Amino acid sequence: MRIAVDLGSVNEVSARRFAPKATITAVKTRDDAILALQAGRADADVLAAMLGITAVAKNPALGSYRILTNPTVALPATSACAASPIRASARCWTRGSK
Repeated sequence: MRIAVDLGSVNEVSARRFAPKATITAVKTRDDAILALQAGRADADVLAAMLGITAVAKNPALGSYRILTNPTVALPATSACAASPIRASARCWTRGSK
């Protein structure tokens, strides 16, 4: 199986960990990975759930989107910096600094 992933992403890490026998091609961006799938240079693309669902909704020719159930992989979706009071935390999040 040939799998396209975006270089340096958690998608690449997941593909290498859970599909070690696959031929994995890491490309520059998520869109490049989708284009590789569309062009037939890959048999699959590893994407987060919302990104995969959106890609297939925009281009049904990509095929079906399947959410794997075994193994279950969960990753944090957001992060924030701890601060007190809550108002300071909002400023920290907005500026993206500590």
